[in-house]
Amino acid sequence: MDAASVINNAIVNVLKQGMPSMDEDRTQCLYRGAHGAKCVVGHMFPDDKYDPKMDLLWGVSPLILVKEFPDALPAVVHGMVSTDLPALQRWHDALHLPVDSLPEWRKTAMSTLPDFVNKDDVLALCVAQGVEVLK
Repeated sequence: MDAASVINNAIVNVLKQGMPSMDEDRTQCLYRGAHGAKCVVGHMFPDDKYDPKMDLLWGVSPLILVKEFPDALPAVVHGMVSTDLPALQRWHDALHLPVDSLPEWRKTAMSTLPDFVNKDDVLALCVAQGVEVLK
């Protein structure tokens, strides 16, 4: 799988779960949060690669994640840990819990994706996976 596919799948999984993955106080992103939620970067690695210590790393930085847990993230995204992955984390962390409808929340989330993400590819993947997003 190439880097764009890894990223697009992670974004769709966040849209599918319908909420960001945060601690109970909503002050920190968690790779694995309540109710099975995962942050966007957390969706890039399987559960068997997860270690609760990951969520204790300073700022939950992908750069530190790769340094401390080099086998967690797919190698194809290692070159993105100081630029694109932090941008995706900022996108994830800015998401709010759905207030009205989940499809409306997804529409807002799609509209705020970082510029490097091909939104048409993400939308096509949403359609293929049955994830409803309002246009």
